[in-house]
Parts: sequence; structure tokens; C-alpha cells
Amino acid sequence: MPAANLVNEWEDRNEKTVEQDYTPDRIRNKVRETHKQVLLSLLSPEEPREMKEIYPEYCGQVPHPKTRRSVRNYLSQLQEKDKVRKSGTGTGTVYIKTHETSKSRVAVLIEDETLEEIKGVEQDLEAAFNTVLRKGLQKT
Repeated sequence: MPAANLVNEWEDRNEKTVEQDYTPDRIRNKVRETHKQVLLSLLSPEEPREMKEIYPEYCGQVPHPKTRRSVRNYLSQLQEKDKVRKSGTGTGTVYIKTHETSKSRVAVLIEDETLEEIKGVEQDLEAAFNTVLRKGLQKT
């Protein structure tokens, strides 16, 4: 196959891929997911927050904020995925990030004592590495 045909085939394939990646539906979904990530970043597992606290901060972090209704829908979708808990009704509704989304799965599974042991081992390894490095530099 001549090189020109290969180039044309490659360009056609790339154009189709770009067209598939940037369809209106995919763009909308990406925007929604980005807005949900912003909302998650505003929540913490320690402090329940009301919409009147969340919405102004959210508006300050995104260039084209969605309506309060859309934000509540996004928070409900995050609740369905067990990333957010919701308590109360009406204006008294509070949202809180679940622990699963605030910590890595590994950190949840490992006891605090084990984490301290791991940190100690890391420090010991770093000290040993620095010692070997210093001795190697002294020889040269």
C-alpha cells in the first residue's frame, strides 16, 4: 500500500476518532462530571453543609455555573453512587461526603497502626539510601 494511502487512512481514522470523542453528548457528559467533581471537592466527611453554603462556593469555582436545581440533581446522583450522604428535607437538607470518597480504599482497609509502621519503614529506607549515597559520593 502506498504511503499516501496509509496517511489518508490514518487521517480518516483520526478524524472519526475526534468526531466520536467530541460529540455533543460526550461533551455534555464531561461537563456534568466536571461539575460533580467540583461539588465533591467542596464537601468533607466531617462537616455537613447546606445548599446555601455549597452553591455560592460552587459558582465561584466554575466558569458557567448550573442552576441550583441542577446542582441538587448532581448531588442526588452522587448520593446514588454512595459518594455523598444527604440528610433532611427542604432548605434544611445537608450534604456530607462519604468516607469512601474521602480516603483511598487502601487507607480504609489498613489500620492506623499499620500506616505508622509503613511510614517508619519508609523513613528507614530513605535513611539507608542516603547513607549509601553519601558513601558512594565519598569514594569518587
